Amino acid sequence: MNLDFNQLHRNFYLHPHPKEFRLGQAAFNYVYQYLPEIANQIRGTNKDPFYNDKALAEFWDEVKRLYNEQHS
Repeated sequence: MNLDFNQLHRNFYLHPHPKEFRLGQAAFNYVYQYLPEIANQIRGTNKDPFYNDKALAEFWDEVKRLYNEQHS
């Protein structure tokens, strides 16, 4: 899938997530599916929402920043 960041972000919120995942887990797994290099750069940092849903906004900001770096 070749999406720009805004399409990727929007599609995440438009499609249902597995009910067994919290929103942070679902977001991390979603980004990992399409942008594994970016997800791996964020994994384990304070912006990783996998175990902390409160980091979700910072996560998306960091995904956007890294995406723009790679695609500029």
